[in-house]
Parts: sequence; structure tokens; C-alpha cells
Amino acid sequence: MLQDLFSLLFGCIPIYMLQNPVGFRVAIFVAVILAGGAWWLCSVYTRMWNKQFQIKLLHHVGCAFVALLTMLFCILFASVQSTRDAAIVSTELWKVQLQTDQVWASQTFLAAYEKVKDLGIEDFSRISPSGGVIPTTKPESEQTAASVYVGEACRHFEKSRPFLSKVVWTDPGVPSTVVYNDISAWHRTNPNYSCERAINLAAEQIEEHLDAQTPRLVYVFRLGLIAALVVVQGIAFALVGWVASRDIRPHY
Repeated sequence: MLQDLFSLLFGCIPIYMLQNPVGFRVAIFVAVILAGGAWWLCSVYTRMWNKQFQIKLLHHVGCAFVALLTMLFCILFASVQSTRDAAIVSTELWKVQLQTDQVWASQTFLAAYEKVKDLGIEDFSRISPSGGVIPTTKPESEQTAASVYVGEACRHFEKSRPFLSKVVWTDPGVPSTVVYNDISAWHRTNPNYSCERAINLAAEQIEEHLDAQTPRLVYVFRLGLIAALVVVQGIAFALVGWVASRDIRPHY
């Protein structure tokens, strides 16, 4: 979940840089100013109660860490504007991965084979799973086989993109009516409903949901970044302050 979250977040940076180079440069400029301010504030605020405290190399390392995090958070804050495009890129990469996953293809074929066979409306007397063919001479068989492929594609997406899946769907899947309509449209120009088409249908549904969910996701990302920055800086400032307070010596 965290890996998928960070992959989506950091994937926004290069996309935003390409889509809005001026905005990205402005974000870098603001990030540098805020980072420099954070470094300066972290290094001098301890003198408010310990005027004799001397900043050492270790303290400057801590201040530099705060500054770098501040810069990163600022860049991410601007870049999450491209969340939808980063999510689409992630979905397209998932499509390529799934289409070349022979293990998934084999397991899904067997599941579809058994589902259609269990209907009892097709002739399986001369067809075995090793043949790589599922008889679908009737509409119900076609829809059953397609539903298995689409459903397994959705489950694969849920496992490989857990964060994005939670954002897009509360209940990952494609409605049966959508599958049926897609089969009908597909058969107007194509003889057989393919595995690739089922994967593409799942991806299309994901991308359609992204359009509705992206504004909320951008808001949540930015709110989370602000909260994370406050927490991280609070911890860093508290540690430097604690070190400074321990260095106080009484004067006689």
C-alpha cells in the first residue's frame, strides 16, 4: 500500500515538470526559499533560551535534513496537481504487465473454462483445458467467460495497485451490464472476445472513475503533505531544542 502510494506521489513530479515547466520552476524557487528559512530558523531558535548554545556539525546535519524535507514537500505539494495523469500512467503500465503475465493468463483461462463448463450449455466432449479454447457459441457462455477475465483483471489491479484501487473503487469490479454491452459492441467487428479486450475494459473503467475521484485525491494529498511536514519539522525542532536545553549550564 505504501509503495503504491509513494510511487503515485513521486510519479507526479516528472509529469508536472513536463506539463507545467513554468509552474515547476516557481515551485522550485519557493521550495528553496522555504528550505533556507527552515534551516535558518532551526539553527537559531534555540538561542531564545540558551544564548551560549553553539551549533555543531551534527546540528547542521539535522537542520539540512529539515530543509531538504521542506523542499521535497513543497515540490510534491505543487506536483500532485498531475495526480490523474500519474494514475493513468500507472494504469497503463499495469496493463502492459498483465498482458505479458503468462501465469495470470493461464490461471484465468482455467477459471473461465470451468465457469463456462459448469453452465452445461456448451459441448466440451472434444475440448480439454490444454487446447487453449473455450467454446462460446451462446451469449451466456460469452458473457460468463468475459466476466471471469474482467473480474480477474480487476482483482489483479487491486493486488498490484492497492492504494490506487482503494481510491478508485469501494468495491473493485465492472458491472455485468457494462461487460455485456462491451461484448455486444466488440462482436460487431470482431469474432472473439479476447483477453486483451477484457484487460482494456477494466482499465477504461479505472480511468473513468479517476476523473471523478482526482479532485478529492489531490485535496487529500495536499492536506496529508501539510500534516506530514508539520509533524516532521516538529520532531526535528524538538530534538534540536532538547539538545540545546541539555547544554544549559548554571552561572555562579
